[in-house]
Amino acid sequence: MNRFCLVSASALLALLTVPALADIPPPKPKPEPKPEEKTAEVELPWTVDEIREAWGKGRSFLYDMEVEDNGKGWARFETEDVTEKGFKRSGIMCEKGKAEKRQSPGETTWERHLGELKSMLKTAEKAEVELTVPYMTLTCVQYTIKREGGWQKLWLHSGVPGLFVQMEREFKRGEKVDYEKLSLRAMEEPSMLAPWTADKLAEHFKDGATLKFTSKSDDGQGRFEVAISAADIDGVTYTTLEAHDGQEPTTGEARTETWDAFFRHMSTPRHGTKTSEETLKTVLGETNCILFHHESAKEDMKLSQKVWLAKDKPGVLVRMEQTVTTGDKAQSFVLELAEFKKGK
Repeated sequence: MNRFCLVSASALLALLTVPALADIPPPKPKPEPKPEEKTAEVELPWTVDEIREAWGKGRSFLYDMEVEDNGKGWARFETEDVTEKGFKRSGIMCEKGKAEKRQSPGETTWERHLGELKSMLKTAEKAEVELTVPYMTLTCVQYTIKREGGWQKLWLHSGVPGLFVQMEREFKRGEKVDYEKLSLRAMEEPSMLAPWTADKLAEHFKDGATLKFTSKSDDGQGRFEVAISAADIDGVTYTTLEAHDGQEPTTGEARTETWDAFFRHMSTPRHGTKTSEETLKTVLGETNCILFHHESAKEDMKLSQKVWLAKDKPGVLVRMEQTVTTGDKAQSFVLELAEFKKGK
């Protein structure tokens, strides 16, 4: 089917309206067409100022995805560089068993983002309903748009500013039915994206692997291990082991995550992060690394984070440093790769 780009709620609605409009005959002459300002009658549950305040420097919306033939996957809609005039938007979509599709950041204005949404919703049926999504249960405004051959629904809520809580649509093309549903799972701060594709990560860890780290902080020393038991294009299954200053190690339960979720454990916030390359001496030898360096400050607290990733070994973290400075007191944490071994 023709998949949409996750760029805005209005773009999602356009998928339904465009095919339907193609079947409508040329309009008959009318004495007075309805003025466009009618779109202002649609009242959204948030204003531009409320969205800007909630998004801050940027926001990442994670959705569970369902498609026809029982297909599943996930999607992210991300915003950054938020200003009074507009913001940058980008998206990632990934159906189970397929490589993720990334949309490069593009600029849009608040007028366009909300204006097109209002225009699309002006003919929608409106109702207040209780909706449960992975994120939580919310009392939402449900908008239903009906067209020849299909329908589309959007659920909006004041606590999810600027985007939908859930979107669902169905459109028939002859005997084929296109179906899509996106349900909100999380709202997060945008983080740096993995420098490797899912297929490269799956290939590197297909036989399993063990990564052992040493840790140092102001509270002492410790060790941390990640044992990968399975990996494919959809994600990874792993367990962790953690020990601190001679204490009995703690082993976590096996977890299965998408590569998107797995990489966020070793990433940094996107805003304020600079990317460069650096060569480190590690247990792997001379290692060409991708370096993420993030710095931020709030009131009297400063945060510095550095993450080194092995450029030619997808998914391998070789070093992480974090320093939190409050006034004239600094606390630091260092995690360093001590062993990397392929195989289960």
